[in-house]
Amino acid sequence: MNKSALLKMADMLDDMPTDRFEIKTFIGGYGELAKVSKDPFSCGAVACAVGHAAFQPWAHAEGYFFDHELQGALFIDRDGQKTKGFGHASRRWLNLNSDQWEWLFQVHSYRYDEQFDQGVPPCEVAARIRDFVQAGGIP
Repeated sequence: MNKSALLKMADMLDDMPTDRFEIKTFIGGYGELAKVSKDPFSCGAVACAVGHAAFQPWAHAEGYFFDHELQGALFIDRDGQKTKGFGHASRRWLNLNSDQWEWLFQVHSYRYDEQFDQGVPPCEVAARIRDFVQAGGIP
């Protein structure tokens, strides 16, 4: 697992306004501001953890970013291999297997009451990421 990136993601989620986070959406309402803004949450998007991470400079430095042509995430590893799509790209970047990725980032892994539209807050995802890193996997 990419502990450093996971912990940076948790820190990012700690600072994220709740109204900018939606665990069911990789990225939605994407706006042109993402191309020019230095504010990581002013891209016009409501997104999940892996969606927002694709706009962060620390993720870019590791090869994970939002590709404007693809309108999705792209991960380029040190050997130049490309992985496209938020799910596949983030899983490779974070070095997680499918079960780990789903436990961390999929809504069905959390208590979620769609009837009342009570979403999963970013702080809950941040706490789960930290528990995962500390346990060395799914606790």
